[in-house]
Amino acid sequence: MLKKHLFQWRERLGRITVQNQSLPRQKQVRNLAEIRTVGILYDATDREVFEYVNDVVKRLRAEMKKVYTLGFINSRDERDMLSSRLGFDFFNRKCLDFYLRPKSPVVRNFMAEPFDLLIDLNVERLWPLEYIMRCSRASFKVGLSPTPHSPHDLSFQIPFPEHGMPYGREQKLRLMSQLIVNIRKYLHAI
Repeated sequence: MLKKHLFQWRERLGRITVQNQSLPRQKQVRNLAEIRTVGILYDATDREVFEYVNDVVKRLRAEMKKVYTLGFINSRDERDMLSSRLGFDFFNRKCLDFYLRPKSPVVRNFMAEPFDLLIDLNVERLWPLEYIMRCSRASFKVGLSPTPHSPHDLSFQIPFPEHGMPYGREQKLRLMSQLIVNIRKYLHAI
């Protein structure tokens, strides 16, 4: 129990450190046909979520988009890590500093990339992924958000479960699928 409270305290401190930071970036909304580079952030702890993201990447690459993903594996165990491959990078809790901010070169490179579109599939609102979203130089950030103070340029409001009650696998996949459909509709309409 003490470990959980310490973890929450460190997360709050991390949120305070980035709260008033504003990194320079060129905000720009593009039509889906004009988008060339896409970044996707997600919780890769669950293999089924990884497979879903892999399918999304295949569809986007079929449309001639350059797609890069960054998955967070919520574990310190190296055996849980997926191996990186072209366009798919991962980090785990060993890559976090005291404030639970990611500090690996892979994450720094991802945040520095000026994606045309950055999609946040962080359904569980994990702080390391939210930190990356806030610090990214992407020109247009899209994601699910339960609050008006989200790091996204376009947020799709969804009801989140009570604090501490995680989504089930099917709920996560359904929410991510709905988000992708909504993003496509929105970007086609521009």
